[in-house]
Amino acid sequence: MKVNVSINQSERRFLTGGYQPGDPMKLALTFEAEAESALVLCDQVFAALNSPISAPLGTLDVPHILAYHQTYPSLSVGDIVEVDGKRYVCQTVGWLPLETAGPKFPMGRFVATPGALALGIDLQALLARHTSGDWGDLGLEDQALNDRSVAEGERLLSSYDTPKGKVWIITEWDRSVTTILLPSEN
Repeated sequence: MKVNVSINQSERRFLTGGYQPGDPMKLALTFEAEAESALVLCDQVFAALNSPISAPLGTLDVPHILAYHQTYPSLSVGDIVEVDGKRYVCQTVGWLPLETAGPKFPMGRFVATPGALALGIDLQALLARHTSGDWGDLGLEDQALNDRSVAEGERLLSSYDTPKGKVWIITEWDRSVTTILLPSEN
C-alpha cells in the first residue's frame, strides 16, 4: 500500500478540533507498507511516528521513519495519513475517513514541468488536493482568493511544501490547462 503522511500546518487546528478543509498541509513522508486494512496501517503509522525511535517499527520503512523523527515531533490531531489514495484524518481517538466530493472545477489539460517531474513525488495526490480546493500552504487571504476564483472563473494557484521542495499548481482562468511546476520555473 502506498502511504503519504501530511502534517497539518494550521495554528488553529487544536482550537477547531483538528483538520478543517483548506488547512495548509505539508507532505512529510511517503513510503510503501503492507497491512490487513487501511485503518490498521493508519494505526501502525501512528504508533511508529509517536514511539521512541528505538521501538519496533514492524513492517514500516525504517529509514523514512527515522528521517521523519528528525523533522517532526509526532503525528497529531488534524494530520492526515493517505493510504492508496484514500485520506484519513487523525482524531483524538481513531481515524476519520476524509471523503472527497470530487473536483470543484475542471482542470483542463495537465502539464508538468521537467523540474516537477524530476522530484519523483506523487503528483496525482497533489492534483487531487488542488482540484478539491485544498490550496496547500497558502495563507488564509490567498486561500479565500482562490475560493472566490473558483466561483468567478479566475486563475488558481496552490502551493505545497513537499520533502523534496516547494511545488506550485496553477490552473488557468479558462480552465484549459493545469500546470505543476517549481517556483523557480515560473
